[in-house]
Amino acid sequence: MTTIGHPAALLAGVASTGPIARKLFMGAIAEQALVINVEGKGLVVIVGCGHQTLPKLVKRLEDAFGAPLHGLVGDVYYPVPAGRLFAGGLDLQKRFASGDGFFSPITVDDINADLALLAQKKIGILALGTHDTSDEAIGYAERRFGDAFRRVSVGTPIRIGRR
Repeated sequence: MTTIGHPAALLAGVASTGPIARKLFMGAIAEQALVINVEGKGLVVIVGCGHQTLPKLVKRLEDAFGAPLHGLVGDVYYPVPAGRLFAGGLDLQKRFASGDGFFSPITVDDINADLALLAQKKIGILALGTHDTSDEAIGYAERRFGDAFRRVSVGTPIRIGRR
């Protein structure tokens, strides 16, 4: 098995962001994403859970790759206004998702700032799933990006480029 420790090409037009660190309630994690350079469009990044945060991901893409961001597919970890992990009546996912502790949860303002960042990059497609992102947060993105927005669901193709 090969471990990727930094942004690296995997094959022509396909790369890894390399690990991007993030502190969560359970400790430090490092998550990477797959980057595909779509001819005539730019970079499409495929994200897993999105724990690395959108600003860190965008910065890594800008620092490591010489093409504009065209799209993001996956999850962005927005358990707002409510998460899906509760214990003892507490919304643990929302409370600990920021990595800044129980009293500093992710807010709608955080989501709006991240969506503004994507809008500033003029991305052509935003396809989000609901693994760690609430239905309400998906709705914010859908309203903000209109026709450029897609909901990720199993078995539904996401077309990028020529049809």
